[in-house]
Amino acid sequence: MVVAARGGDPVYSGDSLQLGDVIYSLNNTPVTDVATLRKQLDGLKDSDAVVLQVERDGRLMYVTLEIE
Repeated sequence: MVVAARGGDPVYSGDSLQLGDVIYSLNNTPVTDVATLRKQLDGLKDSDAVVLQVERDGRLMYVTLEIE
C-alpha cells in the first residue's frame, strides 16, 4: 500500500508518513489493501501506539505514531 496523498491535520503524533512510503504492516499485522488498513485503524483507541513498517527510498524502516 503506497501513501499517495496526505490530507488535513493528522489525528496522530510522532513520526510522519511521507508521500511514496509503502506500508507493509501496522502493529506487526500485514497491510495488503486500503480496506485492511482502515479496519485496523478503526480498531484503535485514543492514545494507542502504532508501529508501521514502511519502505522509504528503497529502505525498510519503522514509523511510530500515537493516536490522538
